[in-house]
Amino acid sequence: MDPQKLKEAVEVNLYKYIKDKEQKDVEIDGEIKKEFESQRKYLEASKKTLEKEYEMKKLAHKNDNQNIMLQNMDLLQQIVSLRSEIKELNKAFTTAGGSKAMEAKKQEMAQQDGDVPDQDNKGPGKSQTQEEEVTHLEEIEGYENSIDKNIEARKNLIADYRHRNAQLA
Repeated sequence: MDPQKLKEAVEVNLYKYIKDKEQKDVEIDGEIKKEFESQRKYLEASKKTLEKEYEMKKLAHKNDNQNIMLQNMDLLQQIVSLRSEIKELNKAFTTAGGSKAMEAKKQEMAQQDGDVPDQDNKGPGKSQTQEEEVTHLEEIEGYENSIDKNIEARKNLIADYRHRNAQLA
């Protein structure tokens, strides 16, 4: 359809009803105008205040979220380092336990061959292998304590991480 014909059809059909009517000359009371302007100014001021407040809260939440994210990243790095430390301690623990087993095997073989282990001057009746065994047992206990401490620290870090993620939700 032609746009010009459409425009003419609308004018004919629409404006034939309103051309005959005269516009009402309405006089608005001055008090009403003042009240309207007063309310409009109040609403504009409220809008500006709320927009500023919104922007401030938005910025504060953004900063909080960034801080929490940075703290989470730090906690994750600590968890990774603790995991690697635990692996190293487990490796050292296994090594210390393995050397203890080797010493026991050597002592057993020496007894079977009839060899008497060298006596150490540290204590009456204690052999060097017994001293080494005690030393290895002390090392193992130290590794166990260190592993327990690292596991506890890891649990605390994970609990902190979960708590902070719950705060974000």
